[in-house]
Amino acid sequence: MKKYLTLVALALAWVAPSMAGDTAYVDSKSMVDSKILEEPSWKLGDPLSVADGKVVFDVQIRYRLENRNNWIDFNDNYDLRDDMALLQRLRFGMAINPTDWLTIYGQFQNSQTFFDEPAGPLHNREFVTIDDPYQLHQAYIEIGKFKDPNIPLNFKVGRQKLKYGQQRLVGSFEWDNLARVFDALKLQYKTKQTEVDFFAGYVVVPESDEFNSPDTEDLFLGLYNHNKFIKGLKKADFFLYWRSKSDRERSTVYTNQENQVLGNGAPPGDYATIGILLDSDPKVFGPWDFNTVIVGQVGAVSNPIGLGANVAGNPINVNRQDLAAFAAHVEGGYTFK
Repeated sequence: MKKYLTLVALALAWVAPSMAGDTAYVDSKSMVDSKILEEPSWKLGDPLSVADGKVVFDVQIRYRLENRNNWIDFNDNYDLRDDMALLQRLRFGMAINPTDWLTIYGQFQNSQTFFDEPAGPLHNREFVTIDDPYQLHQAYIEIGKFKDPNIPLNFKVGRQKLKYGQQRLVGSFEWDNLARVFDALKLQYKTKQTEVDFFAGYVVVPESDEFNSPDTEDLFLGLYNHNKFIKGLKKADFFLYWRSKSDRERSTVYTNQENQVLGNGAPPGDYATIGILLDSDPKVFGPWDFNTVIVGQVGAVSNPIGLGANVAGNPINVNRQDLAAFAAHVEGGYTFK
């Protein structure tokens, strides 16, 4: 079945140019006479559109060879999770645009691995949690993008990607063979100088043999403000996130169970995160550039599984602990001519 899907995907990539429509034809004589060669109506990498753009198709085919060797604990004597595999990710999407302000989008994804070792009594498949064939990756309705500047609102509901800032905290994690999506609703207010997003939803938990479903025990809300009006800064973003997790999804990263779940393993708790992102405008500072993300987090969290009842002789409240955390990323650069 895997080989068949791969051949079908390659065939789609091969016939894509012929599906795009007519292209301008210039014979050798006219090209010599006019010295003009018109651009084709379709280029590799462009979506395929029909009906004057009211229906748009997109196809993605990606392969990556990955080797994981001694990567968990840097212990040469423990190699049960060492493995190599060829990762495949196929996507097929379709957008329907009946009007300028309405988009209905669906995207299927097939994620599989080849040549990795099978599960056995002494070896657990390292790559098994990224085998997730025949999944609905995205499915949403979007209302917005109005031509009237007096209507600066955009609304999207359904299975979608949430990507903010440099994606250090909230992102789709496209490098991964599955990528992260949310079942969420998002409301955006956008002008030339500012964007304000409010979203609420649940992260979708991948399951290798079943339809992917959201973790409804893990509510995630956010308010993200992106500004362009501060002189000298390309980005000046302020954000506030709230996460309320009431249960822990089982994690099967290291198991032989038939249905593998890439578990949502964070401990239950309530997390409030506030932060700022600043990114310089290279036109203002010449060859110099900088960017920084500063984040603070408070809340209460259940004691993570595995710490036990005592640490260094001091008892731990296994039900709830206060949380206070801080993180920062600072980066600077100089561009030589």
